[in-house]
Amino acid sequence: MENLGIAKVDLVALTDYLCQPAYRVRTLFFDGKVQENLSFHDSLRLMDRFEVTLGDVVPREFYCPHCKEHFTVDTQKRVDVALAVEMVHLATSKHVDSIVLVAGDRDFLPAITAVKHEGVIIRLVHGPVSTVSELLYQTVDERVELTQNYLQNAHISFESITEQPPTVPEKTKTKTRPAKPKSSLKETKPAADELPEVKELLQRITADNLAKTSKREMRLASVGEELKKVAPTWRKKYSVKTINDLLLLAGPQFRREKIGKSEYVVPLETGEPAHALGQTTPLRQFLLDALAEYFAMNPDKKHIITPQLGTLLSQKDKNWKKTYKTKHLTDALEVVKDTVTVAGKGPKQTIRLK
Repeated sequence: MENLGIAKVDLVALTDYLCQPAYRVRTLFFDGKVQENLSFHDSLRLMDRFEVTLGDVVPREFYCPHCKEHFTVDTQKRVDVALAVEMVHLATSKHVDSIVLVAGDRDFLPAITAVKHEGVIIRLVHGPVSTVSELLYQTVDERVELTQNYLQNAHISFESITEQPPTVPEKTKTKTRPAKPKSSLKETKPAADELPEVKELLQRITADNLAKTSKREMRLASVGEELKKVAPTWRKKYSVKTINDLLLLAGPQFRREKIGKSEYVVPLETGEPAHALGQTTPLRQFLLDALAEYFAMNPDKKHIITPQLGTLLSQKDKNWKKTYKTKHLTDALEVVKDTVTVAGKGPKQTIRLK
């Protein structure tokens, strides 16, 4: 960051913003194990969803043909390899659909090519274009140049490197206490009087989603995409950094829920308890999707027995009971009792669509 004139930056907000409209799963930081950086590495480990991987640092000797002298420089070892391996692993295991890479040299080209073959989008975040490998710049899918203006427009807190005041000669020194330099840390404070407007904005977006999909819950990434369309300057307008900040402005009418491996925005109905949506509505949709899939693939079938449905649900999500906070399939069927008929007793009940 020093080459950008930045002393400090809110790394959590920055990485969240760089991943939008997608949800940041985790930030992986790779560096050499240098003694003077260890406290910084420790602070990174305390940040939300940050992981630090340290490689070795070994001395390497260079010869300067101009000054005719040898000199030694500490260089990182196996750091780039570890980063490249992690990128390929994430792509091939289908854990992500996009990767944000902060780099500048061409060492990652083979890994980037392999990742792109898996259908994963690579977004390169870099400093001045002149410092980036031309081939790397051409190979990635998307590019973001990180500047102070970029941080300001994104309303991300940062502190600039300020020039040191000139040294006062000994003869002219006075006992006057020097003024404290003003911090350039940008702060954002939501305006309380804009709460109704934010609420109406999210209500309009989620209502449109309900009309199109018949689902009350809406993927967080989809909310971000719709915000870009209907309110492209929402971060600046409401003085917030992330969608989560926007949800806080809207009050308790909206919740952010993790359903399976995805994050959703869920609007609460009037009088509905806050816990109901996370446990009932997503589970109901999960069951109905599974039943619809089964009967679509087996048009001659009129019913399904509970062991078959249990197997089908486990194929869709092996931890579905934990995901949707239910202990038994029979309990889960209670949320769709208005749509299905359950007949029989014991382990092999028959389920039919009404």
